[in-house]
Amino acid sequence: MPTPIITARDIEVDLGGNPVLRDVGLTAVPGEIVAVIGANGAGKSTLLRCLAGLQSPLSGELDVLGGPPRDDAAFWRDVVLVGDEPAWYPGLTVREHLELMRAVHTPPRLEVDAALELFDLERRADASPLTLSTGQRQRLSLANALLRPSRLLLLDEPERGLDSTFRQHLATILREYATAGGTVIMATHDLRLAEATLARQVVLTDGHAADGPSGNEPPADGHPRSGHSGDGHLENEHPRNGHPGNGHPRDGQPGGRA
Repeated sequence: MPTPIITARDIEVDLGGNPVLRDVGLTAVPGEIVAVIGANGAGKSTLLRCLAGLQSPLSGELDVLGGPPRDDAAFWRDVVLVGDEPAWYPGLTVREHLELMRAVHTPPRLEVDAALELFDLERRADASPLTLSTGQRQRLSLANALLRPSRLLLLDEPERGLDSTFRQHLATILREYATAGGTVIMATHDLRLAEATLARQVVLTDGHAADGPSGNEPPADGHPRSGHSGDGHLENEHPRNGHPGNGHPRDGQPGGRA
């Protein structure tokens, strides 16, 4: 069996004096997709932040890529986190955001034109991200993440704002990333997405983790099994006026740790 690139044992986290994670364990090996399933407040995002080195557990053992996760440049060369919407650079187009990512992280997994096509952004390449719909901005965040080289992809509700058709396309993209040797840990409400990626499922309930279904093979009909997706209902892609998210540009890249 391959050596795990993530090993977490007995992880405990309190936030504001409230228990969020209790005795949580998780392992993942190269080429594996793990879907962390749970209701809002179950601790999914907190677990991802622990794996990213952005949240220190109260107790437990945590090893990511050969050592404790740490918020430094060497760690982030191998790890990508897609969480809250990043702060887009107002003066740059969609294409220029991708070109910036390509310039900072070499060699790229995808060329810019290939990323635009893969994430269905070709017709919006010269637009400002702030003029895109919610779903288009999410696709841009994912394109930034998948364009650059990495070994570990941490996704917090990657289905956010995506329609059902693109969610299935995203499942294919993530399977291809894993087939190439990358590891994906995604927190999601969407059981159909988890099944379509053939992910091993880990269920978080009241801060405790339990093994869910293991996605070793696709359903017999070639389509994801139907099922209730909790409160992660499919959202329509709709334009949203407003300001960029709460992330901040850092190290020459948009927020979101892409």
